[in-house]
Amino acid sequence: MAVNVNNQFLTLEKIKSLPLFSVVIAQKYPNPKAALNTLADINAIIIKRSYYEGSDEDTKALFDILSSNRVDAVLVDRRWAEKIVTQFNLPVSILPELVHSQRQFIGYSDRNHEKAVILSGLLKAVSEQEIHAIEMDYQ
Repeated sequence: MAVNVNNQFLTLEKIKSLPLFSVVIAQKYPNPKAALNTLADINAIIIKRSYYEGSDEDTKALFDILSSNRVDAVLVDRRWAEKIVTQFNLPVSILPELVHSQRQFIGYSDRNHEKAVILSGLLKAVSEQEIHAIEMDYQ
């Protein structure tokens, strides 16, 4: 969960004792039930918004709602948020406690074999230069 840098020492337990704590979550994303349960447990006021980061400015605008104190937190992917906060030197902190953690796997079953062959071909067509550019974006 991303918060204003001034709230970097918050914990989920401390949030429970706050009279109001608002959290923006993605409207069009199927948020896991476990994450929603954690937000309910801390008595968060959930604000569903559609947000899209198509450019650096869009991304900065998403986190700007924290620095301007319009909301208390944004539920985001931890690794992505850490990268963005560092990249743009934003006044945002990522709370050390996880609201939810879920392993993600990529795979296929026999019934999706044809799709897997197509995907494999597309991935093999990606140039070393493109792979390097992607790796640089996520360091």
